[in-house]
Amino acid sequence: MYAFTSVLEISCMILSNKLLYSSYYPALVLFISFFSPTIQALDDGFWTYDLVDGYAEVTGRINSCPHEMVVPEEIAGYSVKSIGTYAFESAGINTLTLPDTLTHIKAKAFASNAISSITIPDSVVSIGPYAFYMNELTSLVLPDSITKLSLGAFVGNQITSLTLPKGLTEIEGEVFEGNKLTSVTIPETVTKIGASAFRSNGPWERIVIPKNVTSIGGNAFTYNGGGLEVPSIHFFGDRPEMPVDAFGTDSYQYYLKRVTYCEGRAGWPGSAISVSYTHLTLPTTPYV
Repeated sequence: MYAFTSVLEISCMILSNKLLYSSYYPALVLFISFFSPTIQALDDGFWTYDLVDGYAEVTGRINSCPHEMVVPEEIAGYSVKSIGTYAFESAGINTLTLPDTLTHIKAKAFASNAISSITIPDSVVSIGPYAFYMNELTSLVLPDSITKLSLGAFVGNQITSLTLPKGLTEIEGEVFEGNKLTSVTIPETVTKIGASAFRSNGPWERIVIPKNVTSIGGNAFTYNGGGLEVPSIHFFGDRPEMPVDAFGTDSYQYYLKRVTYCEGRAGWPGSAISVSYTHLTLPTTPYV
């Protein structure tokens, strides 16, 4: 009698739970669907794209990729706002024109091509990791809408001179590693320079660190090409946090000829920038 009652009670509980689940399930699906982005893979006969929340994210070309690529502002009536991850990696592109509707360029979107110059539209707010890795860029124009440069975004190009955008706050690691930079203008908005951000460039004319930079990563300016010395480096702000190899001043890399800093700034002269401090001379009269 007791066993029968227990089984009956359990069966009622299971039935009750099933009914409860079945009544809530449609609402649960509707809730998840409402708050999740809608993605649909499509093509228009020329371009492949994902339809994401009503806009097009370009994911590739059908059958061929032209050496001279012009990405349209619209595909099948949908505004092009994003270039997808790996979309045109190793696609043989020589020249590239991007639309003014574009807002995001995702990871490795144009990696391993032969693009020699590019103007990023003012509408773009993010460039993903290694997006233009291993191209042939000699010039680069970035909009002020970019606030952060992602890991390795322009590794392995041939950029010689660069003015970074005024809105930039962070330069992540390896961003310009392996280029041919001899000069770079870093805006005052930058607070962080990541590890190896400018590694394997040069020979540098001069390195200027703006006043709001608070940290510089390891090997940020090491392995100067074409010579063993940097003519000078100047710090406009307080002494940033940085490891001993940030500027490669040890005997295995290159060393600095002259370091200057602004009078009254905190942390100067402080401890040596390098373990080989004999190569580094801080002036007795700070640069103002």
